[in-house]
Amino acid sequence: MTDLQRRFAQCLVVVAVIGTVGVLVAPRRALSEMDQLLADYRSYGLPLPPHDACLVRFPHEQRPRDDDSPKDYLLGFRLASSGEREQSPVLVGSVYKVPHDWELPAIIVVNPLTEDLSLVGAELDAASNMELNAGLATAVQCHARGWNDLSRKLLAMSLAEPIGNVYFNRFYQPPDQPPRKALAAMAFAHWAAELTKAELGLAEILPRMRYIIAAHPELGSESNRELLHGIEAVLKPRNSAPGSVESLLDDLTEPTGLPGPVAPYEDGVNPYYLRLAEQGFDAVPALIAHIDDLRLTRRERGMNAFIPATVGHFALLVLKALAPDQQISSRSDAIAWWEQARSIGEEQYLLGHKSEEIWRVLARKYPQHMPEVYLEFLHGPSDYESESWVLAKLVANCKISTELKIAALERAARHPQFVHRVNALAQLPALDPQRFANLLASEFDNAPTTTSGEYGEMSPAARLATLVLETSDPRAWEAMARAARRAEVGLRMDYIQPDGCCGVGERQRSRRIDFLVGFLDDETIRDATASPDKFRGPYAGYEFPKLEVRNLAALELATLLQINEGGKPEWTADDWAQFRTRVRASLAREHVRNEH
Repeated sequence: MTDLQRRFAQCLVVVAVIGTVGVLVAPRRALSEMDQLLADYRSYGLPLPPHDACLVRFPHEQRPRDDDSPKDYLLGFRLASSGEREQSPVLVGSVYKVPHDWELPAIIVVNPLTEDLSLVGAELDAASNMELNAGLATAVQCHARGWNDLSRKLLAMSLAEPIGNVYFNRFYQPPDQPPRKALAAMAFAHWAAELTKAELGLAEILPRMRYIIAAHPELGSESNRELLHGIEAVLKPRNSAPGSVESLLDDLTEPTGLPGPVAPYEDGVNPYYLRLAEQGFDAVPALIAHIDDLRLTRRERGMNAFIPATVGHFALLVLKALAPDQQISSRSDAIAWWEQARSIGEEQYLLGHKSEEIWRVLARKYPQHMPEVYLEFLHGPSDYESESWVLAKLVANCKISTELKIAALERAARHPQFVHRVNALAQLPALDPQRFANLLASEFDNAPTTTSGEYGEMSPAARLATLVLETSDPRAWEAMARAARRAEVGLRMDYIQPDGCCGVGERQRSRRIDFLVGFLDDETIRDATASPDKFRGPYAGYEFPKLEVRNLAALELATLLQINEGGKPEWTADDWAQFRTRVRASLAREHVRNEH
């Protein structure tokens, strides 16, 4: 080896050693702030949009903030769909939202490089009084797409906002938190909201919530750890005997798939609660024993703060419903009431008290009393919609003679208050179709021509027009046509499209066609902008603030005649005229087919 070669080899060794040492001692490259948030986001099991999802504006609930300036919309990712736009969910923050019909016009694809964030909000309602920082999640999702400028702006905006109500939301997030802590808090709140949904099992949610608390011990508050203990208790094996009251209590932990909070006046939607409540006094000893049962159910506890209800909460609700005039808040209160109530006897006690749950027990165990209970309610001061509906339905379905049911419901159908009349009428078609048609025709003949309330699916006109679908009797349909012609234009449209937006299928198709044809020449214009307080919810023809009656009738006919093209907000008078001509031509063709 020459001297030159020897020196070159020595240099290579030196370089190699230096390089090796450099590798050994070089500090590990730290993740950027957004990269770290994305890594955290993935580790929390939160959803990322698929690559073909497009960025859109999603309409905000228009809730005023502390500065009284509502944000107009949130940003989200609309997923691709092989079907219509209505079938495409939107990932808003960490929550998949299926848009309502009235939200669709506001969902607009945006350019992530040029989008103005001045009207973008961060807060999303994920459950009753359960708000999430959707803007923070969207910021991370945008970073995953490589939209770094947009993601940084969304991050700053979302961290600057308080999320939730400091008094009512147990997962309230104050502004200006460190980004990683804010993301962890949002993730924990996300999985807490999932507790009341049926899509995921508790065994899948529990480890994710545990992981978040382990990564951020500051989130391990007493109330958060209580949530985890409640989930752990549910996941233990059941050992109750089938058909027992204890088994019904265990059933409360099963997902119902039903939305909304649980409050005493809303428990009618929860089948597990109903089966328990209808046991009456037979369930009381077990209910008292389970007042402190911390197992979580899949339902929200109340309207003021998101708290998943426990089995003990449900047990206490049933006891309170059975003792409506008592203040029961503890086991000792319940025991004191129970000693007095059972000395009276179940039947006598229930007849002396009023609640929806008590009426359900009476209907199940002592149905002979239901007509008397119903008529007593009608003579009282209560006009609550839910109570009126529940009692009418209980009378119609309890085990008494059909004659007694019809007699009680007919008296209610002649009550001075509309709410009692319409709820009683709704139960009569299955019991006495002829009597139902006669009473409904009379209701139409006496229907008001104006309303002080809102138009839409809950207006008197819309509710009666929905009921007429239960009969083909021409007297009822002719009476509705007369009522519609007399009524102001808002109510007239409710008769034509009673449900406000979604159609009522093919029920009573020929009768509906005959009814609608009578309005194809009605040029009266309904202007929703002239009375915005009366056109707040989904109302007839809601897509068109200004709409002629004849055009709404044509739209309804087009649905029945399977004409694919409907109206569009940008249509001119000539467009509508051509549309009505197509509808009339289709009517004529159908008439010819029917004649043959």
